[in-house]
Amino acid sequence: MVPVVHGVRNDEIGSNCRAIASLISRPTMICVGGLVPILRHAGRQSARRDLVFAWMGSIISIVRSHFPSAIIHVLGAGSPQTVKAVIRCGADSTDSLAWRRAAGYGTIFLPETSERFVRARDRKRAGSRPTLKPAEIDMLARCECPACSEWEQVEKREAELANSYLARAAHNAFVILREAKSAVSNRSLWRAAPISNFD
Repeated sequence: MVPVVHGVRNDEIGSNCRAIASLISRPTMICVGGLVPILRHAGRQSARRDLVFAWMGSIISIVRSHFPSAIIHVLGAGSPQTVKAVIRCGADSTDSLAWRRAAGYGTIFLPETSERFVRARDRKRAGSRPTLKPAEIDMLARCECPACSEWEQVEKREAELANSYLARAAHNAFVILREAKSAVSNRSLWRAAPISNFD
């Protein structure tokens, strides 16, 4: 059994940690849940993102203070940027279905970007996701994932990713794992200062 801490205010997180500690004093792992809606609203504005991740750092810090030897796992972090940010804020691990969801939607992940369509698509909301830009195609040309490694020419990589759910899923999972590994090695860069509340 793995306990889950929920809450949006520091006092809620602390109260829930104390309640869990009264039942399981030294859990091996503890999860932080209920954050997906807030993480989704981190948005593209850097000030908003900074606030969300400072708040996340505060939550993880409180949980760590109650359970210093436990593995802290954040449930459902999502995109590569969010996975990276959550780990760099102090979580030990996280999980994500975003790699599958994005692949099913027809998009891929690249480091430090949001979802991208590989090629322009005829859609009602054509601008819902950007299409790969030249600099991102260069990134794709250097990709070492299993799906891309089969093709030396970037045009063939694009064609494979544009036409195959399995190729997109393998590529996306690889990017998320690579970003998570990078975050672990640079964790100290994003340790966030605690804040009192998130509104």
